This record gives sequence, structure tokens and C-alpha cells, in this order.
Amino acid sequence: MITLYAPVTYEPRLVPDMEVKGFLQRGYRRQDPNKPTASAALPSIASPNDEDSKRVNVNTASLKDLAALPGSSMMLANLIKSSRPYKVVEDLLEATNEIDWLAIESKLMF
Repeated sequence: MITLYAPVTYEPRLVPDMEVKGFLQRGYRRQDPNKPTASAALPSIASPNDEDSKRVNVNTASLKDLAALPGSSMMLANLIKSSRPYKVVEDLLEATNEIDWLAIESKLMF
């Protein structure tokens, strides 16, 4: 069982491992947005630009970059591009339910 947080109320909910992907696609989050993470309190060794350079901005990325994401394809990249702009992850998940959020979560930025 994994604890996920509801999209609007941020109420914790225990979710079976096999159902986590579906809950994340519906907007649930892994961390409580109201609680700071331990890494937020620690200074970062890598510069912020290093981490950002590895991420793909879904609002400005090319079709080639979007198609190169894990579990993506040119068809999915076209769908993502045609539904721009995205303000939050929930917007992206509403645009397509074909995204494997677990595989690309750390590779995206808005």
C-alpha cells in the first residue's frame, strides 16, 4: 500500500500498489503539497540549471523531444503538442490518458 494525496483536498489515501498509476493519472500526488520535503531544507550540490536541462518543458518542447520521453510515441507527442498550453500536471493528464506518468514524472516541467 502507498499513501497518495487527493488532488483538491490533499487528503491522504492508502492505495494498493497495482492501482497507483491510475490514481496518479487522476491527479493524486505522491507527496503532501502542504508539507516541505527533507530535500527542500538541504542545499543543493548541483546547480538548478543542471537538473532543468535534463527535463522537458511540455509547453515548448519539440515533437522529437516529446516523442523521446519514455513510453511516448510520435502520435502521443502530437496530441501533447496540440493540447498546449499546460499549467499543471492535471492539464496534461486530462489531455491524454495514454501517458505513463510513473515513467516520465521526473523528466517533465511546466
